[in-house]
Amino acid sequence: MRRRLLQSIGVLLAIGCLAVFPVTPVEAAPKLGKILIKVGSPEAGGQQVFDAGPEDTVKDLKRRAGAFVVVDDDASAEFRMIVVGREDTPMAGQQTAKRVTVILSVRDGTSWTQGVKITKVTSTWGL
Repeated sequence: MRRRLLQSIGVLLAIGCLAVFPVTPVEAAPKLGKILIKVGSPEAGGQQVFDAGPEDTVKDLKRRAGAFVVVDDDASAEFRMIVVGREDTPMAGQQTAKRVTVILSVRDGTSWTQGVKITKVTSTWGL
């Protein structure tokens, strides 16, 4: 009895939401802006160290840019995402955790203003 009542309330809420927020045809979402996604230059003891992991992360992020237009140069970008870290973190008795760290920046005239540093830990390489 109680379950049926809860289902009925749920249906009424759904109908009410549709009446208040009518469904309209989905149009292509406007793009949020142009973004440059690249790897930061890691250094160890003053020397640059090449690591293929962050390059793979950049490729993944470019494929999943969502509402951004991916560009290949600073001059045409409005936003910049720099991959500064990618590492596996062993977890006892579990799958290793994947940690990706990026720094997001926004163009301010002719210079860049650093916005936020994001670290995401998941079971897959993604952000």
